[in-house]
Amino acid sequence: MIILGMHFGHDGAVSIIKDGKVLSYISRERTSRVKHAIGITTNELDLALGEAQISVNDIDYCTVVSTQNMEILNGLIDDFSISFEKHKDHKISSPLVGIFEEKNISISNLLSFQLKDLFQSEKSKNTLQYEIFSKACPEKEKVANNTLASTGYLDSYIMIERWKNGVSLKEMAMLDVSSFLENDKIKNGFHYPVSISLRGKSIAGYFINHHIAHAASCYYSSGFQDSAIITHDGFSTGFSYHSGLVLYGKNNNLYPLSPNHLSIGTLYKSVAIMLNLGGFGEGKLMGLAPYGKPHFFNQDFVENWCGIGRRFNAEQFRLWNEYCHTTAKNNGYDMSALGDKDKITDPINTDIAASTQKLFEECYLYTVKMFYSLLANSGINTNNLCITGGTALNCPSNSKIYNEGPFKNLFVEPSCSDDGLAVGCALYLYHHLLGNKLLEKNEDAFISPYFGRTIKEDEIVEALKKYDSKIIYKKSSNSTKQAAQDVFDNKVIAWYEGKSEVGPRALGHRSLVSNPTYKDNWKRVNKIKEREWWRPFAPSVLEEEADKWFAKMPFPSPYMLFTGQVLNSEKIPAITHVDKSSRIQTVNKSSGKYYQMIKEFYKLSKIPLVMNTSFNGPGEPIIETPEQALKFLLNTDLDLLYIDGYRVQKKK
Repeated sequence: MIILGMHFGHDGAVSIIKDGKVLSYISRERTSRVKHAIGITTNELDLALGEAQISVNDIDYCTVVSTQNMEILNGLIDDFSISFEKHKDHKISSPLVGIFEEKNISISNLLSFQLKDLFQSEKSKNTLQYEIFSKACPEKEKVANNTLASTGYLDSYIMIERWKNGVSLKEMAMLDVSSFLENDKIKNGFHYPVSISLRGKSIAGYFINHHIAHAASCYYSSGFQDSAIITHDGFSTGFSYHSGLVLYGKNNNLYPLSPNHLSIGTLYKSVAIMLNLGGFGEGKLMGLAPYGKPHFFNQDFVENWCGIGRRFNAEQFRLWNEYCHTTAKNNGYDMSALGDKDKITDPINTDIAASTQKLFEECYLYTVKMFYSLLANSGINTNNLCITGGTALNCPSNSKIYNEGPFKNLFVEPSCSDDGLAVGCALYLYHHLLGNKLLEKNEDAFISPYFGRTIKEDEIVEALKKYDSKIIYKKSSNSTKQAAQDVFDNKVIAWYEGKSEVGPRALGHRSLVSNPTYKDNWKRVNKIKEREWWRPFAPSVLEEEADKWFAKMPFPSPYMLFTGQVLNSEKIPAITHVDKSSRIQTVNKSSGKYYQMIKEFYKLSKIPLVMNTSFNGPGEPIIETPEQALKFLLNTDLDLLYIDGYRVQKKK
């Protein structure tokens, strides 16, 4: 069975799965070179079909998901349309169809067009949301002028009164939701059947809820036979289930239990904006926090949107920003430095960052504990927890949940941000809706993050020849050994290998690599990448050696989603943050030659790790193609490029 998964929101992507396995995955930001690019185009679809070695005629089903309230820009794909008519191949009942008919609800009245509303409104042009989404949407003028075909996205699925009214986290802990496991309307109320027309073929399709797709992407990748699941991301206040859900996964089924009504994702994003770190500046905020002290932390804010709203009659994130501002002013902080990029490490900025990070961690941990109580009250027992959505990229929070939470096992998938929705919606259809069993999984294995397209050697050679007058290149007989020697000799190299990794973290196939024993490499690599000087770097460490160098985190940690404490910081200063922490990626044979290269470096240096960061310049996505890699080499102070066995350097 072949399923086409399409995510049309920001961080748009397309995937193709066959019998529960990912055949191909293409992210639009990697092809368009626009960070967080909205939608997918004919280009991404064709690349995905080519990588999977199938045609449109081979597709059995299609699944569609988007960012909350964001319409489907189907005009970006040639000969593609969506209708809300029943398809002859629809074999899965949808409780929503009957509910809408019973209540005489027209689906056209439920469809949302966030981009059109935003780009066509004069009042919106000076808003931050306009600025963020206009940068991510190259077709914004066509949207504004009504010259790009689009279909509204369904963001209203099954609803019960309790979910509509909301509960605080404390109240959620006391719920008994055991009846939900047998309630078909709730269990199967987060999809809606549609008909897809693609290049002359009519395909049975399904709209899938945003957070259900997040949950599916994580749970079906975890290897767990059962698990608690929490989804949460930004861009939402906490009303209803639009900011996230708590769910239970058992075998191939996902059971929605309650909205979590969290708003800490929006809170975290709002602080990043307040400190002038950018509209998608959450990663920078996480890196800035260790420079400060959490002097502004206040336990009163550790609740969800409902709990805070009832107590203060205001939204959590706005209250928090006002509270930090007022408290800082009353305590004599230099307010003139607030949000000043040249003074970003001044106490006003770092202490707000540290306080926000602590609030985020405490709130998420409290959510986990309250969810554990809900499960216990409902007679549901599991040792496993999956967390997903954009907030799961917060590594210190993940480690705190692992170290202090009630669950024995914790899993976060590498594509927990919205780009993973393309895979999640397809897996949800395959496993939950169509009833296919979970795939057998070796306990010692983990899902590969290398989902990108295959780069053939002909394409590499063609790119090398194009820049022949500017570079010297040679295919190495032992690239791993030679690269290790270069890193040992304190060269900064780019390592480009095979398929690119999914998600926002470089995991050794599109990485800049340097020697972690030289502290100056911190400043040096930030300069090469044109990043802020204070931003930290992560290590890639041999899995078998990791626990000798890092502590207070789970091992293995293959996706760089947990923070550990550095045990020998004096030996590896370049990857040790100011609070003696580091964001870890463990590496084994499944990482390919990258693993062998680090092993060779270990032989030379007695250090089983290298400094690793994403292979990209300022404000651009991770490098995808050989030509992009060569341009980076030529336009920066990078010393060397290793590209699938070729050693490349600039001509002097």
